[in-house]
Amino acid sequence: DNLNDRLTFINLPEGAWNVRIFNRWGIQVYEKKDYRNEWPETKITHGNYFYIFENQKTGKQFKGWVEIVE
Repeated sequence: DNLNDRLTFINLPEGAWNVRIFNRWGIQVYEKKDYRNEWPETKITHGNYFYIFENQKTGKQFKGWVEIVE
């Protein structure tokens, strides 16, 4: 149905944001500079994933998690 297929953030302050995404074991599974709401790029396993968004210029961070269900 193409709904909720990507990790999309709205209302993030303007700027260049880097993102790192980790699986439940703390293994980094994705990293992207200047993120443009494109994760996951391919099909991934269901479960919990944790993210860190960091502004390249200010160092400000947002942390959280997302649950992928099939």
